[in-house]
Amino acid sequence: MCGCASPFLGTDEKIEFNGKTYTCTFYNNFDGTQIDSQRWERCPEYARQKGFWKNDCSYVEGGNLVIAAKTENSKLCAGSCAYKEKVFTE
Repeated sequence: MCGCASPFLGTDEKIEFNGKTYTCTFYNNFDGTQIDSQRWERCPEYARQKGFWKNDCSYVEGGNLVIAAKTENSKLCAGSCAYKEKVFTE
C-alpha cells in the first residue's frame, strides 16, 4: 500500500512502481497554503547527524508538499514531516 499526492488518484486506485502493484490508501492534494496540522506533523527542530531538521524547510507550494534541504552556516538543514495516521501495513 502507499500514500499518494496526486489529483489523478483517489483511494483504492492501483499504482505500479518497480514492478509491484500498490493500492492508494490515502491522498492529500495539498491545495491550501499551509501544511494541514490535522493530518501532518513536522518533526521537531533539532540537530541530527551532521545537520538540522528545520520547520522552514517543509512547506506547501503549488499543490505539493515540499521537503527541502539547504546549507546554513556550513551545516545541512532539511525539512521533515510525518503523516499522523498509520497508512502502511504488511
